[in-house]
Amino acid sequence: MAETTAHTGTIEHIDPQSLVIEANVRPSAPITAPFVQSIRENGVLTPVLARRDDHGNVLVRAGQRRTLAAREAGLSTIPVYVVEAAEATAERIIQQMVENDQREALTEGDRAAAFQQLAFEGMSVTAIAKRTGTKAKEVKTALTVAENPVATAAITEHPLTLDQAAVLIEFDADADARATLIEVATTNPSQFEHAVQRARDERERAQIKATAEADLTKRGYTVLPQEPGYYDTEYTAIRDLVTSDGDRVTVEHIENLEEQFASVRVYYGGEPSTTYYLRDYKSAGFVALAIILGAVESITGKQTWRSPSRTDRDYFTQLAAWGYGLSDVEQIVTHDPADPTETDTQD
Repeated sequence: MAETTAHTGTIEHIDPQSLVIEANVRPSAPITAPFVQSIRENGVLTPVLARRDDHGNVLVRAGQRRTLAAREAGLSTIPVYVVEAAEATAERIIQQMVENDQREALTEGDRAAAFQQLAFEGMSVTAIAKRTGTKAKEVKTALTVAENPVATAAITEHPLTLDQAAVLIEFDADADARATLIEVATTNPSQFEHAVQRARDERERAQIKATAEADLTKRGYTVLPQEPGYYDTEYTAIRDLVTSDGDRVTVEHIENLEEQFASVRVYYGGEPSTTYYLRDYKSAGFVALAIILGAVESITGKQTWRSPSRTDRDYFTQLAAWGYGLSDVEQIVTHDPADPTETDTQD
């Protein structure tokens, strides 16, 4: 027997097994054991919303969870608010969104999927925003997320906001960056923006590094995967080499050699720093600077300043040119007594 409650519909008590559930904006209905037990003990207190089609079937438009729980609880009837409604998909989706939000709020993933369905039905962003009481910017973000498989998967599997999911689209080719951002978003959301900026900076440095390495490869260099360590004996940086004439080895000296190596490091300033190496510097006619300096150092004593040789003067002069701060005594060594342009400042 039907009880008339309004001109637009009636409340009827119907066997939940006979109800037909329409497609819902939720991809699944989370039915928990406590929820089923509550329905078993108290019944369905709030009527589900439904419509009757041309064949007499009662189709549940809102109340999917209550209907399924009532079936599982074995209830013989539940209250159903049957209204006269068209089968228009957009109208159904909007009613379901409003009904769900008033009871158990939709997840951001549910909302994005619902907005996408409405867009498929031909509704504009403005129309969707107006009908669902949502800001147009949020609708646009939701549609952007729904159109990207990476963002859609992330917001479905994790409790992310639409804005957080949208950011992940930037890193759809970097699984490690996405995983880091998702972890920050779900465990320490206040740091999410900082984590995003770090990820962007790291991506930019990686791009700069890749460009520099590609140029080196084009020039014939073998790019080392990482900079050799301090105790690496296979490669020698050219900054530690000198020519047979005692000049520091530069890039120009090694450009035409058969074997040249390089490594690239990009600092936070964004500028790439390239270090060049040789594996067999002796065959190229170069000498390790450390060997030369060690030899000179071994014959340099505390009394060298009293009667420095030309080698001593050249040694300390070169150290000063490389940025080494000479002591007062060491500066005396660099003075050439035979040079009339030098003035004796001692009394």
